[in-house]
Amino acid sequence: GRGTSASAGDLRLSFRGILAIVAALALTAWLPGRPLSGSQASWLGAAPTSPGGVRGGSLGVRRRAEAAAGPGGGLASQPGRLLRGIDWTRYHLWVYFVDGAGPVYSRCRLARLFFDKVCEARGTNGVLYWAAGGIDPPVRPDKGDVDIVAAVPGLGADDVQNLAGPPYTWDPGDLDTYDVVVALDVGTREAICSRLRAAGKNDDPEHLCLLEDFYTSYDEMLAAESGEKPRGPAGLAPGLLSAEGLQGLSPGEPLKGTPRRMPVGLPLEDLPEVWMEELWPAGEGPAESTPESEAQREAGRMLRSIVGLERRLMASIPEGMRWWNDEE
Repeated sequence: GRGTSASAGDLRLSFRGILAIVAALALTAWLPGRPLSGSQASWLGAAPTSPGGVRGGSLGVRRRAEAAAGPGGGLASQPGRLLRGIDWTRYHLWVYFVDGAGPVYSRCRLARLFFDKVCEARGTNGVLYWAAGGIDPPVRPDKGDVDIVAAVPGLGADDVQNLAGPPYTWDPGDLDTYDVVVALDVGTREAICSRLRAAGKNDDPEHLCLLEDFYTSYDEMLAAESGEKPRGPAGLAPGLLSAEGLQGLSPGEPLKGTPRRMPVGLPLEDLPEVWMEELWPAGEGPAESTPESEAQREAGRMLRSIVGLERRLMASIPEGMRWWNDEE
């Protein structure tokens, strides 16, 4: 696939350098959501210390919209359950990645980075927002998880700053704040459900899922799309503007009408080429015998799942939904 390589001026960090940064986080005992000193926050560009402070805070009463299956309508049970209950009535979704392995919570930091970069490359970061949090106290120690971060090639200085930003502390009240809550593993999901029960909340919410649920989503959607006939009015084609396409163009005016469905596309277009060359195929392979190879396989599986999650969420925009500027 087509990708982009960073300019020569970008800072390149070795695996050892990334490990040193993550180790520094552990040594300073930055638990998720703990306030940082002014100098630390300035250096890290750190996130707010409470999820309530992110992009508008509480989302209020949730009004469910029946989501469209989109390409690949035959969904596996867990993704299908999530997508049927997604709420698009605010024209965007908040996705919260939760990690139960601490104290560094390496995997939710990496999931946050992958999702950020995939959405930015696809141009979907205007409707898909993200956050990451850890369960405190952690469900299990995350010894060894830093190796997964270190196995990701092609990271620049901005990526490392993203990884260094401390996650939030997950709280049962977050269930009402975020549209999609993604547990990084089964143990994390069970811990979330246990804490929800203890708080007197629904311990089996539709919008709680496992990241691994979306591991095969990209391949399924691509296969389904290849068998579909084009639908909807034609837009712009090279050298040709149809009457229908002209009618849909309104330069300088806000978005109106029905959101155009995006094709599944190449998995890692406009992302580092080395991800497609190394991580993507590694994520498809069997368990590896060496720690380094297994860490790269785990990073590749996470990347595949993140790509599948983004595609499924964008395909879940309900049929007939219209942008806010089109509502009376």
